[in-house]
Amino acid sequence: MDLTRENHEEMLAARALGALTDAEASQLETAMASDAGLRALALEMDEAAAMLAYAAEPIPPPAAIRERILSSTRIRTAVPRRVELASDGTPENVVAFPVREANRPSAWRNRIAAIAAVLVIGFAVITFIQLRRATDAAADLLKSNQRVQELEREVTHQRELRDLLASPDSSLVAMNGTEVTPAANAKIVYDRKTGQALLVTDKLPVAPAGKAYQLWFIVDGKPIPSQVFKPGADGRGELRTQVPPEGRSNAIFAVTLEKEAGVLAPEGKIYLKS
Repeated sequence: MDLTRENHEEMLAARALGALTDAEASQLETAMASDAGLRALALEMDEAAAMLAYAAEPIPPPAAIRERILSSTRIRTAVPRRVELASDGTPENVVAFPVREANRPSAWRNRIAAIAAVLVIGFAVITFIQLRRATDAAADLLKSNQRVQELEREVTHQRELRDLLASPDSSLVAMNGTEVTPAANAKIVYDRKTGQALLVTDKLPVAPAGKAYQLWFIVDGKPIPSQVFKPGADGRGELRTQVPPEGRSNAIFAVTLEKEAGVLAPEGKIYLKS
């Protein structure tokens, strides 16, 4: 995915807090190599994160350690030294020290407030990145679960199909698509003794809202209704059903598109036929 300048600026805050992955850090370094503005912003954020330590309240040292430090640095009284005066009365052999400006607490407070603002933005960016990663992980997990369910259904289908085909009384009938759906096809395998049957379709169009496909057993020109079913988005559909006794020897099998609840007599067009 191509990152925008705004993406890179958001990543800079995470970089200052050490929250980038190696891959993200490499992407950001590549972008910074050709963008002086990003490099300058990175330097400012690094300095802001480093100065966060100054915002912490100082912790007083133990009394014993404090006394030891003071004793080692205490200035002993020096021997008085004669001061030579110039003709105008000013000390001639005294070196003047530069006057240091007084600390300005308000400036520090402003700086700390700025640092805090940068860090709040940084934490918000990190939270957003982590949430995005969690969302992506959840989506991947959902896809994996769906794939597992598809495989489980396929295994179940193959097992049922194997059991039916293994029966000495089984029959396998192929069904072809009509002019409505020439690419569609199906197979129905059933036990002539028990009537137990499994219909498997392929390349059927998705049924419109309020509609479903219905299986029919046509005996001597008379259609006998079976259940309805809906194929998935991939065009594959399955139906476990029972072939009536009169349809186990010389029936013609057909699939039509009907009302979702099913009908007693076919009304829609024939999509598959044996």
